[in-house]
Amino acid sequence: MVLVLNLTCSAFCFKQIKKKKKKKKNKQNNHQYMSCLFDSISFFVEEESQKIRNKICDYMQTNQNSMGLPEKVFYCGKTREEYVLEMRKPSSWGGAIEIHVACIVYNLKIYVVDTRETSKIKKKEMLFEYVPCNLETKCDDNVSVLKTIRLFWNGYHYTPDKS
Repeated sequence: MVLVLNLTCSAFCFKQIKKKKKKKKNKQNNHQYMSCLFDSISFFVEEESQKIRNKICDYMQTNQNSMGLPEKVFYCGKTREEYVLEMRKPSSWGGAIEIHVACIVYNLKIYVVDTRETSKIKKKEMLFEYVPCNLETKCDDNVSVLKTIRLFWNGYHYTPDKS
């Protein structure tokens, strides 16, 4: 059984739970790990992950939140400026907001498959659907996209579906 949640008409703020990890000697590897969402998207759009992150941040900086929600709701309790400044850092985790904006910027439909154990126990595959729409465009099943991609999410890490 597949449960599909369309996340185009509401925003979700996921608390990032950081587990204690052994310090890595190579700082760049740590940043790559924190950029797993952007690394995963780069597999499909063939741009460097930091460039993807910057394009998403540029969009957020110059456009009102695309769902018409109060700023502090959409940006998880922060102002847009505070949120974008934090998200530009390679050490910041991307999530639902960045996936939604990536759909708009790159004209993508993105499915995120939740692979956490809780989903497996319930014997349901949790599938989150993101489409490129905002207040000016109509959100429906007929939205035209350049590409549809799938990402896997285990609760704290994204990987691209390379199949």
